[in-house]
Amino acid sequence: MAAQEGAFAVGPPRRVGAVGAWQQASLSENGQVFAPFHGDHIQMFEGETLRELAHTDSCGDAGQYRYLTLSADGIWLATGAWQDAAIRIWDVHTGA
Repeated sequence: MAAQEGAFAVGPPRRVGAVGAWQQASLSENGQVFAPFHGDHIQMFEGETLRELAHTDSCGDAGQYRYLTLSADGIWLATGAWQDAAIRIWDVHTGA
């Protein structure tokens, strides 16, 4: 069955990135960027092709509960951790 225009299709599954501890993830509102935690950093991927765009430096202890969200336009990524006042803002396309 063909997907309707503007609809997302799911599957079949594909391997994304290296094997390891994948955790929380975020998808930009426009669907252009997918960003999951992988160990102590975040990898950013194009939403449609899953081609890696960039990755961040360490975002803290992988054993600590952490949060992430993408801006609606997929340009910025914000990260934080449980009971930590620091928020870091990352450029999705460079990881800076």
